[in-house]
Amino acid sequence: NQFTLRSNTSSFISFKPEQYVRLARRGYFNTKDYCTENNKLSDTITCFKKCYLARLEIDCQPEVLNVFDELNLPTCSQNKSNEVYSILTKTSPKDNFCPECLVPCETIEYTFQVENVEENEHGIGGTEVRINAKKLWMTGTTEELVHEIPDLLISVGGFLGLFIGLSLLDVVEFVADWVARLCNK
Repeated sequence: NQFTLRSNTSSFISFKPEQYVRLARRGYFNTKDYCTENNKLSDTITCFKKCYLARLEIDCQPEVLNVFDELNLPTCSQNKSNEVYSILTKTSPKDNFCPECLVPCETIEYTFQVENVEENEHGIGGTEVRINAKKLWMTGTTEELVHEIPDLLISVGGFLGLFIGLSLLDVVEFVADWVARLCNK
């Protein structure tokens, strides 16, 4: 959503914060990381910038841009600066996917909404903007594992009993018989 301020208007904008707490890994046997627990959002953005420039094979920063300052890149020469600026304006960072750049597991996202725009009655030619929270509390979403280890064991035992006809007592008897046969040999 984009909103353009106009002269001689009063605008009222509300926002709503939402907190998200994600699981770094989704399951006991899943080794894929979905977020990082120790990073800040600024670390993720820096990682995406590095990846974007590496993908475009850019190793310097044009003088006219300051969006890559935290990467401590050398300043481009005049010829290289024009070339790099041309490459950056023709490509979109939206297409940049880097699997190593993970978002933080805990984030707060803000949703803004334009509530009201009126012509300014004062006639002074100024623009008035009011930004207020929609509600005085924060909503959120927390991811949790549905199955803990005991639940997993119970489910596996239930499936074994249902499909094979085994119970925990049968498994214990099988192991005991097998150990007894090994000892008698």
